[in-house]
Amino acid sequence: MGVTEQLARFAIETKAGFLTPELIESAKAKFLDTLGIMVAGSQHAAGRIALETAREIGGHPEATIVGYADKTSISLAGFVNGVSAHALEYDDNTLGVGHVSVCLVPECLAVAERLNLSGRQLIEAFAIGFEVTSRVAKGLRPYLLDRG
Repeated sequence: MGVTEQLARFAIETKAGFLTPELIESAKAKFLDTLGIMVAGSQHAAGRIALETAREIGGHPEATIVGYADKTSISLAGFVNGVSAHALEYDDNTLGVGHVSVCLVPECLAVAERLNLSGRQLIEAFAIGFEVTSRVAKGLRPYLLDRG
């Protein structure tokens, strides 16, 4: 089995309830930090430009754009919220891994809203995504930073 299949199996087959209390607290802190920064970034020029782009493109109203009453497609909401989360450059940076939360929180929120997931399911999905991303990043080191 190749690395990609191993990571996919991990993501798909990990059972609910795998989170330890420490992992839950860490995931919540990262998630809430990113969400707060996303709210602030929604008012930044980059966030407003991304919002206007989404409004022009349109999309089926499935997920909320943070900081506004707008709803759009999952992918567009993830895009706008991702731009907002990264606009102020205050998003978290995990040593040896990078800016993982800013890549995961916007899409996790959009998918959770569309599927009406619980907060627990949202945090579990985020934690699994964080683990997969961390494994990929660590597997690419030192080339990840050495090559930009």
